[in-house]
Amino acid sequence: MDREEVLKLRKALRHLEHEERFEDFTLNVLRRYMGVPYPEVFKILAKLEAVYWSPSEVPPLRINAWSDQPLQLRRIELDDDLRKRVQEALALPWIDRVQKFDMRLAGPFGIPPAAWMREQLESKHGIGKELGETTDRILAAAAMTYAQEVESLVRLAVMNSRQKPRPEKFVRWLDIFMGRYVAKGKPPTLQQLGDARGITRERVRQVCDGVIQVLRAAPLCKHALERVIRMAAHAVPCSVAEADEQLAHELGEGAGILGAIELAAELGDVDIGVQMSKVRVRMSGKYEHAPVLESATTETRWSQAALRYAAAECSVVGATNILRLAGHMAMKEGIALGRDDLVSVVTQAPGFAWLDEGNGWFTVGTTERCGLAMRLRKVLSIAKEPVTVDEMAEAYACDTRLFKEDEGARALAIPPTHIIQGMARQWPFVLLRQHTKLVATTPIDPSEELTELEQLAVRIIEDAHGVAPAFQFYETAEAQGVAKITTALMLSASPILVRLEHGLYALRGRRQRDDALANARHQLARKLSQQPVGLDPDVFRVTITEAALNRNEQYTVPSRFHERLAGKSFRIEGTEHVARISMSGSLRGINRALPQLRVGDEVEVRCLGESVRLTIKRA
Repeated sequence: MDREEVLKLRKALRHLEHEERFEDFTLNVLRRYMGVPYPEVFKILAKLEAVYWSPSEVPPLRINAWSDQPLQLRRIELDDDLRKRVQEALALPWIDRVQKFDMRLAGPFGIPPAAWMREQLESKHGIGKELGETTDRILAAAAMTYAQEVESLVRLAVMNSRQKPRPEKFVRWLDIFMGRYVAKGKPPTLQQLGDARGITRERVRQVCDGVIQVLRAAPLCKHALERVIRMAAHAVPCSVAEADEQLAHELGEGAGILGAIELAAELGDVDIGVQMSKVRVRMSGKYEHAPVLESATTETRWSQAALRYAAAECSVVGATNILRLAGHMAMKEGIALGRDDLVSVVTQAPGFAWLDEGNGWFTVGTTERCGLAMRLRKVLSIAKEPVTVDEMAEAYACDTRLFKEDEGARALAIPPTHIIQGMARQWPFVLLRQHTKLVATTPIDPSEELTELEQLAVRIIEDAHGVAPAFQFYETAEAQGVAKITTALMLSASPILVRLEHGLYALRGRRQRDDALANARHQLARKLSQQPVGLDPDVFRVTITEAALNRNEQYTVPSRFHERLAGKSFRIEGTEHVARISMSGSLRGINRALPQLRVGDEVEVRCLGESVRLTIKRA
């Protein structure tokens, strides 16, 4: 048989299914597959039968249905170099999975290449030259990147496709398929591919589907594709860009992991241990999606929990850090995660920005309406002088309402001054001057930012020329029907107020008149010296505040009791606890004696000589 006849026979054998035999082909089928008339089919079959009945010393005819290499039947000797290359090929972890009809790697003798190569090594009658060719083909395939492997598979698929393109269109087919499945980042859509090449999206789909059908039908070892999918599964969770960068050597030039995942899903015979997830998380009042590459077998979707916690922190404080995020995941979710794992996830969140990468501070989403930003807007709305970053850090730290949420856990989340500076640079309503001074870009209307009680406080302090005693706030607010506890919370939490000393308040960002502080002290002393008619000389009351109840127990004793009680300890009636009053007039010890106390309660303290009696008055 000459070469042309062998090639025609190979062409027919390519259509041979695993469960079929060559003998089952009809003449009509052979004629159609060979593309020759009946007389030519008879001629080829006759020569094939003649080879079969030839004497045993004539080498048998071997035909590889999937190889386009010329047949070489001459036997050669096995030298050391060839033996080494064969052993190297047999040591490949995937070599035993190559089937006998593999499109690229099948041997020429109708058996799996690994078995045939081992048989050749043990042969005592010399080996066929096909051993070297098969070995080189396997080693070349082993060195391929994902992109190179896809290109080689597409070439074979197009050659074996029923829709064989003309030579001038072959390159176009290859470009279309490679553009869809070998692309860095997010693979382009059918419409995008078609628009870039001047064809319809339907034509792009037809070309890609035609290649996929051939790749699905033929036995095929896709070790490079399997390798990058396996390596990606070990790298997750991470962003797509990080995966493309880490696997660049295995993916090949211009290739991306998402294209490989999509191709593996289309072929259906590759174990996909990784998936692209869009984590849905609420940020800045609306839902956003953060793309994250993660394991397809992960039972705990911790990435969503991590992003939700980061978004919640930033919606209040404006920023958070990796250490807090890791602590939350360990304590609340029971998952111990490293910095790299967390960074790979949070960097995919919409609006992510590093504020201090070295110490792990970052922000996500839009934070110009977060708790810290809104408090800064309050201050800037009434400030007539620049406000320093240190002043705002002090205001944040003293705000009991800001850090009361999350069972007080957010009390540790106050950002340092350089992080506040970084956030201020991102907020459009504020300008940062000389690195530390904050001013409003445009005037801010106080009526839109301040509560009615805060606006009342501003008027009281303005009328007092810059400094006002606390009793003026209580009396004025009470006259307007505001509860005492509400006024107390405003005085302790509002960022616009500065507590100069006990019972005296000023406005942040405002200068005081020279005599304002002295006048306020005089008013406070005169108020404290007044003895209300009918006041019991042995009884006083203290109000339970959030700060005194949960952080620093200090209740103020009226000044009229200082001379009598200061520096002494008293047994609390009905308990084993002791109440102590410092020289400055601070009462301690009632929290342990009355564990049922709540914020807003009042405690009546009756002095009984060496003991005191405590009575709770519910708010």
